[in-house]
Amino acid sequence: MKCDECGTPASGEDLFCGECGAILTSSPTEEQASAPISDSVLEPSSLAPPRASFNAPPARDARANAAFVLGIVSIIVSVVAACLPMFGLFACIAPIPGIIAIILGVIAQRDIKARGGAQEDWKRARRGMILGIVGTAIYFVLLALGILLSIGIGLLESF
Repeated sequence: MKCDECGTPASGEDLFCGECGAILTSSPTEEQASAPISDSVLEPSSLAPPRASFNAPPARDARANAAFVLGIVSIIVSVVAACLPMFGLFACIAPIPGIIAIILGVIAQRDIKARGGAQEDWKRARRGMILGIVGTAIYFVLLALGILLSIGIGLLESF
């Protein structure tokens, strides 16, 4: 190897020229230039373009969907059970979908927020919880009105 600046001969281990102090660049010798390229240099993995990192979207929360559906069901069931007294036992279990919607909505919101889930799921769980509250409230308000009306009608008939 020779120094590119001053032409002084240097050994292959030297990093700087002993004469002028220039940085020595190692140029391939004729043996190295004519040698075949090894297979390790041309491995398919080294030629392949780097894979793009793909972040999978967070899994959808089924509890948020269940809370939303149960919230809607609770409103329908509460109105039907309170307005149609012929359902009997059905009227007693009518607030259950609303209560389950409230519980599922709260749990789903907490878990979605803790694990960084989709904002859509959090909103759906919130809506389900609110619908469950509304459905349960409708049931108890209509039940109280029915009781008051039956008491009032009973009082009117006694006169």
